[in-house]
Amino acid sequence: MIRMLSPRHSAAELQPSLAGLVSEWDQKGVALLTGTSGIYFLAHLWQFQLVLKGLSIHTVDCAIRFDSYAIAEEALRNQVSPEDIHDKITVSRCFTPYQILDEMNHLLKLPQSTGRLNFILAPSKQFFDGDVSRDESSFLLKKLSNLFADFQKKSIPLMVVEKEAYPNPGFKSFFADIQKLAHPFFHLRLTEKKQEKHIKKFYSVRIVGTENRHITGAQHG
Repeated sequence: MIRMLSPRHSAAELQPSLAGLVSEWDQKGVALLTGTSGIYFLAHLWQFQLVLKGLSIHTVDCAIRFDSYAIAEEALRNQVSPEDIHDKITVSRCFTPYQILDEMNHLLKLPQSTGRLNFILAPSKQFFDGDVSRDESSFLLKKLSNLFADFQKKSIPLMVVEKEAYPNPGFKSFFADIQKLAHPFFHLRLTEKKQEKHIKKFYSVRIVGTENRHITGAQHG
């Protein structure tokens, strides 16, 4: 299934539509949000929407992408107490590949409870640090993708929020592994050649379901 969200002229009209797309996630395993840099802002909108539905969020922040102010601003725009939203969101920050792997192992071992969802922001960036050799990076990224596969097998909800490209050659294989797991994955793109810091009228989304994984061109504009 592929569905296009047509951009509007008003950011105020577009943002609620984009935020609502998270309802396409069945919350029974791994999903992927990828595309332009706006994915991280969109992830915050999604967390806000999910908390409004009574869910709790745990975010694994791998590259200082989590911004509590973004969620607070969204709460104020919707006349909701930011404190009430933040009480339902926990964050763990990881700064090395080993911390990321340890955190994901920890989440896998936790007793699973209905209403708790996991997000991981920019999981691969630390694996390409200058202190990590190319061979070690590839080996550790494979361990991470295997952990993601464990989340999928156990139907533990995990939203992976990751860029679609890094210059490191090891990223391509890692990203392909996530795409194979994710159901569905969401691709955020600019509809015009404009650089925007936030999600405004120049963005649209394609949602690619498992039955369309073989259509490799479907996720690109």
